[in-house]
Amino acid sequence: MKRIKSKFSRRFFLFIFIAFLLVQLPIVGDYVRVLNTVIHESGHAVIALFGGHIEKIALLSNSEGITYGPGIRED
Repeated sequence: MKRIKSKFSRRFFLFIFIAFLLVQLPIVGDYVRVLNTVIHESGHAVIALFGGHIEKIALLSNSEGITYGPGIRED
């Protein structure tokens, strides 16, 4: 069990480190940030489908995103 934990921890920190490096690259980093936002907002949408519906997902130019559903208004 200890061996599994240590491998998981190493792999987890390796992925975090690689993600950090990719985001820092001048051109590739922009695409990685957008891809991260798409995956993140899709996760919100999948979870929201269990309890309601999704109106839309907005991806902003600064690599932020918003998942709109019932009770979430645009301001």
